[in-house]
Amino acid sequence: MVDFLALEASAGSGKTFNLSVRVVSLILNGANLNSIMALTFTNKAAAEMKNKIIDLFLNLENKEAELEKISLQTGLNKAQILDKRDELKEEFLNSNLKISTIDSFFSTIIKSFSLNLGISPDFEMMDENEFKGLVRDEFLNSLSKDETRNLVSFVLNDENKNLEKSLELIESLYEKSDDFKFKKDAIFPGSDLVMQKQKALRDYAIKNNASSTAINSFNANSPFEILKKGYINKESLNYRTYSKIYTSELDDMFQELKDSLEKYFIALEEYKFSNLGSLLEIYEKARKKVVLRENKLTFFDITKFAYELLSKDEFKELLYFRLDAKITHLLIDEFQDTSVLQYKILKPLIDEIVAGYGQNGLGSFFYVGDTKQSIYRFRGGVKELFNKLKDDDFPQIVSDSLDTNYRSDGIIVNFINSLFNGVDNFHYKDQKVSENHQDKGFVEVVSADENVAQKAALKAKEMIDLGVYPDDIAILCWKNSDIDLLKKELDDLGVKSSGVGGELLFNTPFVRSVLECIKFQITKEEIYAKNVYSLIAKEPKQLNLDLKKSVEQTVIEVAKSLDVSLDKISQFIEISKNYESIIHLAFGNDDTKSGDDEQSGVVLLTIHKSKGLEFDHLIVCDRISGDSNDSDKIIQEFDAKDFRWRFAYKISGRENVDDFYSELLKTRNILDDDENLNKIYVALTRAVHSLKIIKNEIQKPRNPTFFSEVSQKEPFFYIENSKQGKFEVEQKEPILQKAPNPISLIKVEAQESQKTKDKSENSEFISYGVALHYTLESLCGFGEEELNLAILKSKNRYAKFLGDDKFESIKHRVGMLLNDPKFINLLNGAEIYKELPIKVDGGLNYIDLLAVKSDEVFIVDYKTGESFKDSHKKQVLGYKYAISDVFAPKEIRCVIVYILEDKILIKEV
Repeated sequence: MVDFLALEASAGSGKTFNLSVRVVSLILNGANLNSIMALTFTNKAAAEMKNKIIDLFLNLENKEAELEKISLQTGLNKAQILDKRDELKEEFLNSNLKISTIDSFFSTIIKSFSLNLGISPDFEMMDENEFKGLVRDEFLNSLSKDETRNLVSFVLNDENKNLEKSLELIESLYEKSDDFKFKKDAIFPGSDLVMQKQKALRDYAIKNNASSTAINSFNANSPFEILKKGYINKESLNYRTYSKIYTSELDDMFQELKDSLEKYFIALEEYKFSNLGSLLEIYEKARKKVVLRENKLTFFDITKFAYELLSKDEFKELLYFRLDAKITHLLIDEFQDTSVLQYKILKPLIDEIVAGYGQNGLGSFFYVGDTKQSIYRFRGGVKELFNKLKDDDFPQIVSDSLDTNYRSDGIIVNFINSLFNGVDNFHYKDQKVSENHQDKGFVEVVSADENVAQKAALKAKEMIDLGVYPDDIAILCWKNSDIDLLKKELDDLGVKSSGVGGELLFNTPFVRSVLECIKFQITKEEIYAKNVYSLIAKEPKQLNLDLKKSVEQTVIEVAKSLDVSLDKISQFIEISKNYESIIHLAFGNDDTKSGDDEQSGVVLLTIHKSKGLEFDHLIVCDRISGDSNDSDKIIQEFDAKDFRWRFAYKISGRENVDDFYSELLKTRNILDDDENLNKIYVALTRAVHSLKIIKNEIQKPRNPTFFSEVSQKEPFFYIENSKQGKFEVEQKEPILQKAPNPISLIKVEAQESQKTKDKSENSEFISYGVALHYTLESLCGFGEEELNLAILKSKNRYAKFLGDDKFESIKHRVGMLLNDPKFINLLNGAEIYKELPIKVDGGLNYIDLLAVKSDEVFIVDYKTGESFKDSHKKQVLGYKYAISDVFAPKEIRCVIVYILEDKILIKEV
């Protein structure tokens, strides 16, 4: 057996087989059972690995292939292996196999030294999303007035203009904070030098009688506008536009302009990073404060704290001495998904083992993975670490690879070989077909002229009609929201499906109605009762809730009071068990996605969720919906060569004047393309007997196809429509198709009481106001076309609450506003921000519209009722106070806009 081995295992090549064989071989070779540690990434994978090892050890006599492999590794013949197994069986059954997730392993480290971190050793684990909500509250509440303005300023001056995105950015930097360097109190850079250099070019052009086109090209009001000029991406101005005036002196001046732009944007980045760094420090303190207060950690914190702990030499030496005394043989699965922090924590332990002799004698180290299946870069996975470990850090580690696909039928394996062989930088080696899969399988490539989801659903229906069980079919897509579209198409065909889409569980009507009713019971506020009625046309009763009951019991009691079937909210009831109180449930943030409680039917999965799985019949969709706008303002990429994270403030066009930024941007784009290739590879290799690819033949903005020649974005494959092999169905009992039960909205009878009628009218009034605000928020411009689009978006969201006449009324009112001379003048020449988050008196509020001009700023608040109230005035003046320092010395003016049925009233306060 090779003591130190890195095994590259392509999809379906027997990774788990080899890992479990190695563990059993170590045991049979005399390794202490308690000295073997196997690590993987998920609880599911750890459980499967443990079961596989136990089954293999206890049933070796029935495992011919495994016996042969163990014989090669141990040097024992089959009879000797079985004798040795029998001798060790009792010890094996009484031992505690150390097979766990990396997170759980790090948790044992924290428990060993928790008091050194100020944490009680009986800390509990908490879901990251729930914990994140507590940290955000602590973070926002801990900000001073100046720091709040700093945060508002950061949001305002970035294109995303979104507090949620800014908080996500701070959170993403938390793990990388050691490498995120910033200057404290950096100042906003002046642009005088840049503008002087541009003026020098303009004066030179005028002096030498340049064309008006050349002269005008040197007109810009800011460094950002200069970056948008066509000439800025040139190496020289020696081309047609400037041919009349070109000299080497002109190029020297051009280079001076570029140099000044580079310095300006580096200084701007320092200023941005200074603001962001100070906020990050406050966030880290807030996170640690919540940990200590709640005595709860997430796996994310455990990794962070373990690294912080082990960065101190006195703990590192003590801990690794202890671990080395317990762990002599280390095995790590899916190593290509390892994060930088995980690598830093594991490396000294690997070093102890690979160096030769530990406390328990000669050890061994084995890790397995496949860089072609690295698709978790978004959560910190760095595939380069797989090769760095064996090539740079420990050259004594031997490399080996598996060359046979045991999962897929031969037609599918050969199709994948032909697709990936020769793809640049993919390092693909043709996989052999296993003996049992020769000349089997089916591959079909078809086009969808417009609707990829519909075509995929039809293909699934075809297979079901041929006798395939729905549960044996999977459809893979790219985004959670695509699952919702696929589910709808399958529903229309009467095909049951399972899968978790993009819709949040807590936003589904029945769950939301229960939550709103719980809030009503706690606060007695009528608004929550109205929300319940708007959702399910049911007027909630006031209950005498016993808050001593469990959260689950309270949820069930409230659901029954609303006549909401428990079957409809079973997933919600299960989740409610994780909450410590009904108040935390009602007013907390939960990102759980809505999914089918009864997991049967055609399986719908994103490619990320499909990793590690296999399906008899697989449909892989091309892009269904487009990319969302890339609103991240900081580029974050890991430099494997220097072993550190690199950061840059993202500015369109900056790559033309800043070489470091240009290289980092290229690196990011290359890694994006590499990961898309990996995702395609992962997707296609899930298929066992049949593979169908649905191509998107329509090129749309931000929605490139990966399989058709119309794509203009790499990486892509042009695959001709074709059929290969023979589609075969295992004969089973006929499947009876049932049409889905129709879902109809609850209707309120005309003969309802006046009280119920009033309730309905109040609910409609509230929905009307919300829909009007949403329409204004959705406006991407102030023309008729933009208004029609905003109304359409509003209808899609609120049509179940409002009739067409109400949307006509909203369109009429907003149309009047957009044509109101006072409103037009207010917006003229202003930079517009909508739904701007801001903290006032400790609470989070939103400014409806902020119009920023060169010398003044308008805070605009919309109202749909005519009566002026002091509370309106107090509200907008609170906004003014909160942002006054951000825009100093500009004058800040507050305006309340009353959008009425027949007129627009604009009142300044």
